[in-house]
Amino acid sequence: MFFSPPVKSIEKKLLNQISKTRTMSASKFIIPTTLKEIRFHLSQSGSNSIPLKKFITSNYSSLKQQTNYKIPILIRESFGISPSLTFRFEKGKEIKKGLDGLDEGQIENTFKELLK
Repeated sequence: MFFSPPVKSIEKKLLNQISKTRTMSASKFIIPTTLKEIRFHLSQSGSNSIPLKKFITSNYSSLKQQTNYKIPILIRESFGISPSLTFRFEKGKEIKKGLDGLDEGQIENTFKELLK
């Protein structure tokens, strides 16, 4: 005789797993409601931009999900420029920070610091 567990217990397990992953990804960055745009500037071939490229690759999808796909995340590549991060807030206020010489962990800390 074949026995299958009740559907409700399987659904509960899946929902618990989904809620845990949402909590983990959402807690990485605290995005203020006044943030309107995130802009990354980096060089296409410069070695100084490699840590920023890694940061973007590992965090882009979680940032988009966390902001419910409402905040534009712009990635601007240009030859020979130094990597930087720009946040645009309400009323046109912008904060720009150069990321030259920082590793991926330091870029993440700078990102969190600028969001405060």
